[in-house]
Amino acid sequence: MPRKGVKHKQWDPKQMKLAVEAVKNKEMGYLKPSKVFGIPKTTIEDYVKKGASVNPIGRKPVLPKELQDDLALYCLEMDRRYYGIRGRDIRRLAFQLASKNRLPNPFSRKTELAGRKWMRNFLKSHKNLSFRTPQGISKATVKGFTPDNVNAFYDLLESSFEKVNFDPARVYNVDETGLTSVQRKHSKVISFKGKKQVAALTSADRGSLVTVVTCMSAIGSFVPPPFVFPRKNMKAELLDGTPAESIAGCHPSGWIQTNLFTQWLQHFVKFTKPSKEELIVLLLDGHYSHTRNVDIIDIVRDTGIIIVCISPHTSHKLQPLDLAFMAPLKTYYAQEIKSWLKNNPGRTITSFNICRLMCPAYQKCATAEIAANGFRKPGIYPLNRNVFKESDFLIEQQRERTSRPIEQLRERMPPLSTVRLEETAHLHTYKAESHLPFFTAADIEPLSSYQQIVRPNTTRKSRQGTTCIITSTPYKEELQKSLVERNRRKSVKNKETT
Repeated sequence: MPRKGVKHKQWDPKQMKLAVEAVKNKEMGYLKPSKVFGIPKTTIEDYVKKGASVNPIGRKPVLPKELQDDLALYCLEMDRRYYGIRGRDIRRLAFQLASKNRLPNPFSRKTELAGRKWMRNFLKSHKNLSFRTPQGISKATVKGFTPDNVNAFYDLLESSFEKVNFDPARVYNVDETGLTSVQRKHSKVISFKGKKQVAALTSADRGSLVTVVTCMSAIGSFVPPPFVFPRKNMKAELLDGTPAESIAGCHPSGWIQTNLFTQWLQHFVKFTKPSKEELIVLLLDGHYSHTRNVDIIDIVRDTGIIIVCISPHTSHKLQPLDLAFMAPLKTYYAQEIKSWLKNNPGRTITSFNICRLMCPAYQKCATAEIAANGFRKPGIYPLNRNVFKESDFLIEQQRERTSRPIEQLRERMPPLSTVRLEETAHLHTYKAESHLPFFTAADIEPLSSYQQIVRPNTTRKSRQGTTCIITSTPYKEELQKSLVERNRRKSVKNKETT
């Protein structure tokens, strides 16, 4: 039986320095720092009496520690600007840093890249870095998440919570998501090493989409979900296996419509039983089926519901269902599809199977813990305006300006002699340290080149939405006027075509 190797020198060098200083300053003996700093007593004696070096043993790193730390901060800053750096990019930067600073290195001159082993050691020494798969985010979403928009939302939220006495049982969030008969997420599987492509069975190339409307409260109560099927006529078999008291509607697109959302609101009133004495706060995004519907305003006014619309392009940060519920639901749903295909070889999944597969996934996610975490993370309940740090808004607060096309950003950066370190001195989370006797990553690829790319102004401007209380009288009057104007334009356009 093989023996386990004994690992030496597992203590932190910084802790050793503190222990040695404490003994030399006669603040402690030898036994107490051993217990405080977790270092063997005899080791502390050796370092005090013999003056042994605290520096790490072994070869010196190719890039000094200060330069590696600066590179790590540069990677985090690029991630914050939505220009995340790939592993190959870091290896290229490491090679350029070693070359510009004339540091002896074993890097490849042919590929002009640092080795994979160096990359592994770099990540090992910087535990706060890891490879992550980014999610696409639009320019409008980046620009919409600002302190003004978020504070305006919290102002409306606080005034609405006062009317319900800050009762979490009377605070709900509703949102829709699409489920298809073809799973989009696949778990990792064991396959032959070096195989070029690993396949996983799906029901079809393209599947039908069914919309499910999810609603949960801050204490973890869930309203039975409605479904929207991509068809014109409803069949009772479509709801086989759904959670109890679920309802359904049909539309050729499979997406929620204004009339279907009105039906859901009546379904919501049936289960939550709001009244003008026991008000309920309902949070939702600015989808047209939610906000461009006068019938909804009439229903909520009569039943005692306060609808608060989340600021445009901020639902990825402020909506509880997006933050805590939707991702687990999609993951569990994909697992159910995989299990069904394995147990039913040769068969395909249709709209008649989606609800039956969705129900087990929904029951796994519909827990009080997930609901509470969803409302806690954006600071909705308990109400916390300071949940977002200043750094969360820094990229949106930067001054917008037209930059070079994205193709030019991928080209080689200007020569080092034309780059000034002062160009990056305004950064908040990353600053190239001027006292470092090295060329830094910001010298090679200046961060000023990676500003937000803003399209030139066009003659047509869309109306910018805002956070609001949909049940308010000013909003209803404005909505009625806009709907009348839209109908008038449609009638004029129809007359011109005929």
